Amino acid sequence: MVTWRVHLQIRTNLEFCDHVDKNLCQHDFYFYKLKGNKDSYKRKKLLLLATCFISSVASILLLYILSGQVNNRKNGFIRLYPPHVITPLKIIDLSESNYYFAGKGESKIFLAKINDPSSIFTVDYNLTDTHTYSIKLPVKPRLIQANISVSVIPPHFFITQGSAHLIMRGNLSDYTINHIDSSFSFDQAIPVSLNSLIIRTYDRQRKQNILGKIYMDPPKFIRSVNNLIKQQDGIFSTDGMINYDDNTRSIIYIYFYRNSILSLDSSLNLIATYKTIDTTSQAKIGLAYLSDSSLTMNKPPHFVNKQCYTANGLIFVHSVLKANNEETEIFDKSTTIDVYNVKTGLYKLSFYIPKYLGMKITSFIVADTNIFVLYDHFLFSYHLNKIPGLPY
Repeated sequence: MVTWRVHLQIRTNLEFCDHVDKNLCQHDFYFYKLKGNKDSYKRKKLLLLATCFISSVASILLLYILSGQVNNRKNGFIRLYPPHVITPLKIIDLSESNYYFAGKGESKIFLAKINDPSSIFTVDYNLTDTHTYSIKLPVKPRLIQANISVSVIPPHFFITQGSAHLIMRGNLSDYTINHIDSSFSFDQAIPVSLNSLIIRTYDRQRKQNILGKIYMDPPKFIRSVNNLIKQQDGIFSTDGMINYDDNTRSIIYIYFYRNSILSLDSSLNLIATYKTIDTTSQAKIGLAYLSDSSLTMNKPPHFVNKQCYTANGLIFVHSVLKANNEETEIFDKSTTIDVYNVKTGLYKLSFYIPKYLGMKITSFIVADTNIFVLYDHFLFSYHLNKIPGLPY
């Protein structure tokens, strides 16, 4: 990937070469007249241009190597890799690459399409029995907008769109919508029961992201207090992912850019703050204000945790940082999953999910003793072996 630093280095070198070339051309006649040696001048000109080109290529290679060392350097921790943690089972081609996991239950995996809430795709845990169901949506123009999410907790499904203050609930029996709420704004929402969802929203008074709980019937909002701890700012430094473990009824929030996991009860009372095994306690992000006074990132963020899923009292974390005891080649060709205990936060083990056809996974979900992963338009199932806590 060509970064902004590479572009800057290329531009600097090319501008220098162009400047040199123009000056040489402007003084071409002078040198020829003075020295009487046109061939010597041409050789010097070619040598100088070649030097500029070589230095540009060398700069690009150096920056590429340095950029690859960001996540491959020693990060001050080690991982435990028991042998044979996962066993590949089966793969199916979904034909389209815009699927994501919407939920699980009734021995099935539910998938939906990005920004398309009109259908739900189901497949059994053996990846043999597949169905596509159309959702009977009410006619509303705002459904065309982006960032619509489908979540499934059998026997119900939810369609949420925070920017439009929209929550819809329906039945899997006939895929019809039976409840619509438009009272709340949010940017993340996960259902935890028939009548309630955990959301993340922006608190204008505190100028930061906060967690909250929505009750749909009757509409009610419970605001969390000081759960998301801001660092540089209240938006980007608190960015992360909400999860719910129905086995322990725990709400889990994992930060993207630091080694911290929040464990909360169903009323959003903070139970504990856990640390992931890496050492990044401060979010490494660059911020800048735009002309309209809005805040943005001025460089790519330094990810620590990219994805997370909770199941059976365990937290499965997709970490992007390499441990001291890992080989770079294996780390780069795999996705690393670290496993923690929901109740104690203790680290248990790690395992690799290998690339498929040169592709790393885009997302994953854990159901019973299997982990299901998406590689672009492929759905792959693996069996999880010897992980304490899973229902073997």
